[in-house]
Amino acid sequence: VSVSLAFDLSDAFGGDAGAIRSFSGLSKDEAAGATGDYELEVEKINRTAAPEENQELFDKVFGPETVSSKEEFDTKVRETIQQNYERESDNLVNRKLIDALIDNTTIRIPVEFFKKWLVRANEGKLDATTVEEHFTDYERELKWSLIRNKVVEDMGLKVETEEIRDRVLDKILGQFGGGMALTDEMRQGMVGFADNYLKQENGKNYVQEYEAILAEKVVEALRGKVVVTDEPVTAEEFRNQNEG
Repeated sequence: VSVSLAFDLSDAFGGDAGAIRSFSGLSKDEAAGATGDYELEVEKINRTAAPEENQELFDKVFGPETVSSKEEFDTKVRETIQQNYERESDNLVNRKLIDALIDNTTIRIPVEFFKKWLVRANEGKLDATTVEEHFTDYERELKWSLIRNKVVEDMGLKVETEEIRDRVLDKILGQFGGGMALTDEMRQGMVGFADNYLKQENGKNYVQEYEAILAEKVVEALRGKVVVTDEPVTAEEFRNQNEG
């Protein structure tokens, strides 16, 4: 048995494009332009019940023996939410910084040559129509690459192999909750696993990790040269900025 109902999607969520997108599965642009009535068909209703607040729940959420009381659990939840917001805030500042640099740095791109090069370099993956449709994105990506390379050169930024290995190890440990104590033997085994991973795909994994660390160092260096002003916003405003 299913039930259908019609309602104004924008009114139902107060025009919050982020909430509309999360609820409906619409794209960012579709959610922003969602007006008028939409028909919702309810095929199944699932009900959830709050779990009992005990040690089993605490261990399941945060790992064995991380918290041992409801007070500690609530504190840990607040800390986790705060850390998530701080990480997302940093990512938003970084994106805005990169956008500002691209928008305010004059770099002359040989447009027609670049379009042809994109098609040739990505033969079988990109055609002229696709390149034309997304050219603004490709152009911005190229400009950022040139800016980033200039910052690396001017500031002498480097990435050591040990940094790359440690990054992979952190990812591995993150799969176990990050709180696992390692013996020397266990760590050595994970180091071997990390090294094997970095050698796979003809070294592609190594290059990806290298580029990721280098990009982080570039942004960190640039942030040291700008003034970031805190601006209080609501959770909804912050979510909409991230959607943008």
